[in-house]
Parts: sequence; C-alpha cells; structure tokens
Amino acid sequence: MDQQEQAFLSAALGMGDERLERRLLVGFHLVRDCCRIADDPSWVPRVRVAREALTLALANGTFAPGDLEVPALADLLRALDSEKPNRASVYAALVSYIHALYREASFPAALAAHDVLEQLWTPECPIRDRLEAAYFQGFMQLRAQSAREVSKFSPILLALRARAAGEGEFIALAGVIHHARTMIMGNLPLALREGEKRLRQLHRHPSLWAEGNYLHSMAATHGRAGRPDETLRIARSLLDDRYSSFTVFGALNLIGVAFTDLGDLEAARNAFELTLLAPTALLRRMAALGLMDIHARRMERRAFEQIYRYLINQPFAVDGRIHFFQVAGRGWARFGDPVRARASFDEAYRIARDCGFGYEIFETEELIDKLPDPPRLAHASDIAPEVAAHVGAMRDEHADEIAACLA
Repeated sequence: MDQQEQAFLSAALGMGDERLERRLLVGFHLVRDCCRIADDPSWVPRVRVAREALTLALANGTFAPGDLEVPALADLLRALDSEKPNRASVYAALVSYIHALYREASFPAALAAHDVLEQLWTPECPIRDRLEAAYFQGFMQLRAQSAREVSKFSPILLALRARAAGEGEFIALAGVIHHARTMIMGNLPLALREGEKRLRQLHRHPSLWAEGNYLHSMAATHGRAGRPDETLRIARSLLDDRYSSFTVFGALNLIGVAFTDLGDLEAARNAFELTLLAPTALLRRMAALGLMDIHARRMERRAFEQIYRYLINQPFAVDGRIHFFQVAGRGWARFGDPVRARASFDEAYRIARDCGFGYEIFETEELIDKLPDPPRLAHASDIAPEVAAHVGAMRDEHADEIAACLA
C-alpha cells in the first residue's frame, strides 16, 4: 500500500471497522482515476475495479440503505466511465463524494480526496462547486485537525473568491467558518456577539444554509455557557421544513443534550432516538452518545457499556471524540470506577490540548477536579464498614424515637 492509499484509508485503519474500510476502498479506486484525469501518471485507472467493487458492496450489505456515499459514488462512476470524461462533471461528482465523506465523519479520507480535487480543477469547472468544496474543506480542517493550525485568513479567501464570482451565499458561509472557529477556540461571549451580528447581516447575502449554521452554533454556545433554556428556544426554531434535514437533526441532538442537562431524561431520550434517523453517520453516532449518557445517569451499566463498545471504534469529528471520552468518564465515575473515569478524562484532555479546543480544555479540567482520589477512596472503603456499623447501632438504640418522628 503506497502513501497516498494509506492517507485515503486512514479514516478506517486502526478502527477495526472492516465495513467502513471496504466502503472507502470503492471510493479510492475512483479517486485514483480522478488523479489520472488530473495528469498524475503515478495513478492508474480503476473504473472497472470500482464498478465491480461497488456492485458487490451493494449486494453484500457493505453499504447500508441511506449511506450518503452510494449516490455520490454512483455519480462519480458515471462521470468517469468514458474514454474521455468531462472534467466539469467529474469535478462536480468528486465534490459530492467529499461532502458525503465529511458527513460520514471520514475526515482524513475527505481531505485526501480534496487534495486531488484541487489538482483536477480548471476554469471549465463550475465556480460554485469550487466554492462549496472550499467551504467544506474549512470545516474539515477545523473538525479533523488542529484549530490553531487553520489559517485565520481562509474564510477571507473564500469570501473574496465568492465576491469575485458574484456568489453572495458563500460570502455568508465564509462567516460561518470564522464563527465556528471562534466557538471552538472557547471564547463563548465573543461567539454569541459575533453570531448575533452575522445573523443581522444576512439580509445582504440571504442564505438559509448560513442562517441554520449560525443558529445551530449559537444554540450550542448557550448550552456550553449553562443556558439550556436558550438552547431549547433557538433549537426549536430550527425544527422547520425551511432548513435542510442535516440542520433539523442537528437541532434535535442539541435539544437532547439540553434536556439531559435539565434532568428531563425521558424528553432527552425522545430527541436522541429521533436523531438516530438522521441521514448522516456523524449525527447518528452523536445520538448514540446521548443515549449512552442517559444510561449512565440512570445507572444502566449494561446498556452503557454496549454503546461504549460500539462507539469506541467509530470515527468522530475531534469535538465529538472529546465529548465521547467526557461522557465515558462521567459514566465510569457514576459506576464507581474512578480509575477508568480518569483515563477517559485524560484522553479527552489530551485531544483538546493537541487540537486547541479551548472550551473542552477547561470543561475537562473541571471534570477531572471533581473526581475522587483513588487512594482516598481505598482508605474510605477500609473505614466505611466500621462507621456504618457504628451509625447502624446508634440508629437501633433510637428506633422508637425515630418511628415517632416519622409517624
């Protein structure tokens, strides 16, 4: 396996998810052919191999009904299956496949395919496709790599390209990337002020896509700031047919988190179970994570561990992976296992520090501080039976008086 193939499959390697790796292999053969069209002689055509692999994958269940890669790969296959493929059609189909990879949380594979996309572009390709690819690339860099390494000028570059092309919607979407970066870096007051300002400015470049993103980010920010009522108010406004299904299901996940924080676990469960119907694996995994948190709060250890074993091998965005280890740590702490809880929190903290996610750093530090010290717990377990027996004996001596108080 060469370095380029290794990079493209890195989303699956080491995860233990053979189904995901087989799905990526189908796309890899087609991406190789895109490289041939982009005049990279080190890559050879694999359209025939990909066609056979896709047919077999659909027959044996490698792809599940509703997987976003299926229509994207079918379009890419049709675009490439010609002696002289139309470059614009191939470019548009590869953009759709990259978006599908992004929404399935296969970020390393999506970024590797995006590198090929940049080689493939020529002026005959639609500029809107290129702007859309740049928008998703900005989000992939934020959610798959270090936020500190993402250039603060990338949203400006997208906005300038959009303005030159007369595509006002992408000027607004450039602001979405900047706003997401502000929230990820942990400056919650600034994220709220910036979100409100940019929502007011949308009349200049109307975009339901950008509006939904801003409202979702602001709802999440209020949740982080300890205002679940504001999260519920904003997220409810997103449960509207005007917005895409991705936005609606994302709002349902936020509603589930808010209800969990409020202690209404039944309402939270309803929201998370609805999110399991989302069209993206990324959102379905977040819904499963919410249900795992509910099982921990209800002390349902078997159900908690079942979801934990499933999610530990699934790809997440960086913030989702941090949240997974935080939820796992809180669960182990509730089940009286501070050693495993500390290990989970340490992993969440390491990822947050490595990737520059400011809010998650502070939040995980607080969770670690709340953990009991294992040596003290061990000492307490030595003395606890003696104290319990002493208190029990005292209670028995005053049983009649206590009964009178309770009468």
